[in-house]
Amino acid sequence: EDDDDDEAEPTADDLFRGFHDPKRNGGGLLWSSSDGLDAGATDAGAVEHKDDDDDDDDAEDAGDMDDDDGDGPRRKSHKTRQKQAERKREERELLRKEIELTEGTSGPTTPEEFERQLLAEPNSSLLWVQYMTHKLSGADVDGARAVARRALRTMNYREEEEKLNVWLALLNLEHKYASQDELDKTFREAVQYNDAKRVFFHMADMYERTEDLAAADELFKAMLKRFKGDKDVWTAVLKFKLVHGQAVEARSLLDRAVQSLEPRLRVQVVLFFAQAEFEHGDADR
Repeated sequence: EDDDDDEAEPTADDLFRGFHDPKRNGGGLLWSSSDGLDAGATDAGAVEHKDDDDDDDDAEDAGDMDDDDGDGPRRKSHKTRQKQAERKREERELLRKEIELTEGTSGPTTPEEFERQLLAEPNSSLLWVQYMTHKLSGADVDGARAVARRALRTMNYREEEEKLNVWLALLNLEHKYASQDELDKTFREAVQYNDAKRVFFHMADMYERTEDLAAADELFKAMLKRFKGDKDVWTAVLKFKLVHGQAVEARSLLDRAVQSLEPRLRVQVVLFFAQAEFEHGDADR
């Protein structure tokens, strides 16, 4: 019975693994399965660093304003400076909301509050996945699944990054609570409607993190067939092999990579493999 109780205890991290915020520069990763951060944890130091960066940017903008009398390449229009200032304000506000939601200092805590908030922000994957987590906190797996499906129907089709976040959360949910057949079905859907390579990588990471190495290995094989000319896929599979003690297979795979990739990518993969083998395999080689 104790094992069943442990299985029913979800954490926010269960759904937020792989979550990206597309409105921050570079689509910043908020919760990563590789860094082991809980979704409820916020790095105050990182927030301070963000503010420092903004101050530096403001100083640079001020310098650009001083140069406006000249005709040099650093000259910026007033309209451009306004856009930059507005972007920074939006980023600060977005970061503030993220901190409030993840630390639990603000944000919805009841279904009614979530519904009201989603009326105002129907394209917010952060809110939708928080709502899913709220359902799971009451052991309502079907409710969490229904929220995810509703989010995918509701969100604007142009919000590709936001919708991808919900798809990844749904995959996390199905991996933990559904059968393999149901997970495979959801995975095929996610591949159909999103950037396929990112979905594949998410699944491979999920399997590896939960030590289902056989499933991860099969998925990597499928990735090599589907993304034969993609350097990132080859390097990921090579590292997977080395990390898990399959050095002989990794070296054989390197030969396949060299044959499959264009010349400029071959060099990058060979260099990557040498470094990875030094770190995870046979340093003498």
